[in-house]
Amino acid sequence: MRSDAAAARRLNLLNGLTRDERTFILEKLVGLNDKGAAIAAGFTLSMAENTKQKIWSRPGLGREFERLAGALDMTAKKRIIAKLEAEAASPATPTSLVCSLS
Repeated sequence: MRSDAAAARRLNLLNGLTRDERTFILEKLVGLNDKGAAIAAGFTLSMAENTKQKIWSRPGLGREFERLAGALDMTAKKRIIAKLEAEAASPATPTSLVCSLS
């Protein structure tokens, strides 16, 4: 029985983070504030109201947030560059100018 509980805890961990911690990070990345992200991730109200002490202080959480935020930032930059290159390659017509202004 003891090994089953330990195995379940290991399965719940990914990159050293629990499912709730990973969900908190993802909710932060989509734009929720700390309290909203904590509640959406399944943390208690008490923990959600004290995220700096209760959640952000957990080992590895901040590092994983920064890693994912950096990866998203690079993806966004690549999309913007691709869109600008596509727009530069296509000739501007009066219709496309009107559509881009609205």
